Amino acid sequence: QFVVFCRWFFRDFTITTWIYVNSLSTGGRVIAGKGETSGDAEWNLRIDGIDKPEFYISSTGSNRIGEVIWPSALTTGRWYFVAAWHDAAADTVNIQIDGTPAVSATTSGSAPADRGGSLNIGKKENNEGFNPFAGIIDEFAIWNRTLSAAERTRLYEKAVLKLNLSYRTSNDSTTFSPWTGVSNNT
Repeated sequence: QFVVFCRWFFRDFTITTWIYVNSLSTGGRVIAGKGETSGDAEWNLRIDGIDKPEFYISSTGSNRIGEVIWPSALTTGRWYFVAAWHDAAADTVNIQIDGTPAVSATTSGSAPADRGGSLNIGKKENNEGFNPFAGIIDEFAIWNRTLSAAERTRLYEKAVLKLNLSYRTSNDSTTFSPWTGVSNNT
């Protein structure tokens, strides 16, 4: 399954999502992208042909003006928190996995072009050279600004830092009730 949205455009933006990878393959796996073909592509977040997350932007619809590739290959059967962003002031594209330090690359000084393309999540509408994402995409969000490191860390930690809360009571400080668990839905 996949989702296609109508037209929108941001100069600075951040994409955050959780992905669960069921399988990897050559040819790349689309997580999300704006624009469907080489002529109207604005940006793309995908797993490349060697299983590494990749984020790029285009100002012409076909030429990449900024591209960053995560240095490590992903593995199947686990969740990853992915954050990717374009920072026009810093002139960079960036990618971050699981709250670890981000990897950045300099762009050519241009913002992604508004080529009128649709936002696609999970695959390209016409599958031009890309395979559909094989897994689960959850909590997908696009922010119309560059999120700070602290904001990205909070989004990651909100999901992974589930505390094991429990309590017990006593009326006399010597006899205690059994431990009782508390639901943690943070």
